[in-house]
Amino acid sequence: MSTYRSLGIFRYIFDLVGTRVASLYLVVFLIFHFLIGNQFKVQSDMQALNRLMPHFDSLADFTEKGIPIDEDTLDEQVLYFKSVLQYMMSFSAAHEMLGLSYFYQGKVDQAEESLNKAIESNPETFWFYYNQGVFYYKKKDFAKSVESFQKALGCDPKKTITFMASSKIYLPIFLASKL
Repeated sequence: MSTYRSLGIFRYIFDLVGTRVASLYLVVFLIFHFLIGNQFKVQSDMQALNRLMPHFDSLADFTEKGIPIDEDTLDEQVLYFKSVLQYMMSFSAAHEMLGLSYFYQGKVDQAEESLNKAIESNPETFWFYYNQGVFYYKKKDFAKSVESFQKALGCDPKKTITFMASSKIYLPIFLASKL
């Protein structure tokens, strides 16, 4: 036994069960650890992100009453949606909400980039094109604004409603809204 201690526990296991069997178990263990371990980490990170989701009362107040969103809230939203996109790069609702947050901060170019990514990920959502039209209108690019509004009108309302109602991002906004 003292010989096995000096060789280490792995050498002892390899000698006991055979090199091929031990190698197979080691490979299976590493694959299992990598796949399952990463899945638990992502799941844990997503739960943490869900707990950190900002409140959307200020966005609902802005939409309904025109009350401006304060800078701290916008910074919080930008940080949150950037964090979401680290895990789900093609999550169109997060791209759109990040674009809106940038837009309200006056960062129109970043807003446009985020909104374009939302449209790339989900080109059948009315609100993405509508907001894009508003961005172009604010930039005084009226031709692109009209084009975006026309694309918005071409979207299937059922698909937009289904998308919005199934989103973890839009549902809290709807619930905060008094409409």
